[in-house]
Amino acid sequence: MDATLILIDSDSELARARALVDRLWTSDDPADIARLQAQTRLIAAYEESSWPRWPPSTADMIRLPAPGSDAP
Repeated sequence: MDATLILIDSDSELARARALVDRLWTSDDPADIARLQAQTRLIAAYEESSWPRWPPSTADMIRLPAPGSDAP
């Protein structure tokens, strides 16, 4: 199977990739579902490399209240 995917190296390509995902989202065609899965993996890889998640510092953990607590 040949498929066209968008390789993401900029925010404009990210927007195009997201638009493609929106179009593929409702398809029942197995080829489209495979494209959807591949494109979402490319989006995730780009986002993780562009905006890495850093673990919070110990000071931040102490300052922030735990979810569900009544602390202000």
